[in-house]
Amino acid sequence: KRLQINEVATYEGVEVAVKPVVLVSDIKLTQDDNMIIAGDIRYGISDEPIFWKLDAKGNVLWSKRINRKETLLAEAIYTLRDGSFLVGGHLIDIDNNTSSIWLAKLDSHGNVLWEKEFKYRFEYITIAITELNDGSLIVGSVIDHKEQKHIWLSKLKTNGNVEWEKKAKSPGLCKMVNIWNIKNNEIVAIGGTCSNERERIWAISFSNIGEMKSIKKFLPAKNLVVFQAIPEGKDGFIAVGSGAKQTDGSAAWVFKTKINTIKNK
Repeated sequence: KRLQINEVATYEGVEVAVKPVVLVSDIKLTQDDNMIIAGDIRYGISDEPIFWKLDAKGNVLWSKRINRKETLLAEAIYTLRDGSFLVGGHLIDIDNNTSSIWLAKLDSHGNVLWEKEFKYRFEYITIAITELNDGSLIVGSVIDHKEQKHIWLSKLKTNGNVEWEKKAKSPGLCKMVNIWNIKNNEIVAIGGTCSNERERIWAISFSNIGEMKSIKKFLPAKNLVVFQAIPEGKDGFIAVGSGAKQTDGSAAWVFKTKINTIKNK
């Protein structure tokens, strides 16, 4: 299937067809066995998120766009148990030189229920989202705080109200690709470094109130870039990315390990 955006713009008084660049950032299965896709329509100076819901055969059930005067980009979407969706991304206000982590909850038809902003600066914006057993939400990212990279976590109630927000100096992590509940509302975050040498995968566990508990780093490849990680079994995860092999040349890689191998600092 090809999902295209066809628009009409006026140039010197004449209407002309426009096909803006559309980048897909995330795709998830829904509770009804369909698919939800998050992407961005890139206009160059004013971007906006777009969402499609597709059935199992790839037919479009609906599409929704969120229009703001600022540049708004969707980076991740998460399917919640009640059939709604939580979107994470970032908002950039060029006029005021400000940036924010942006969250939005959409109903099952893509309508915005609420939006939330956290005003932080960042270099590599990645958003990780998970839902706890009680329906509350954990959102994580890596931000620039006091001229240093910090891991940022926030717990939100289902209505978007913030229950707690935590920041901790990053031990080397500069982007977070996923986060999930492991037990008793304790969570683990998976991410990567962004240095030019000996980049690593980081696995960091947190208590149920967002306090950092333990850290583990892995080096499956040289100059690696980790794109995504998913839980595997009860205590493991699989990460995928690209980078140089331990010998010459480059490669895509898949890395599997156990979370219970994480040791204290």
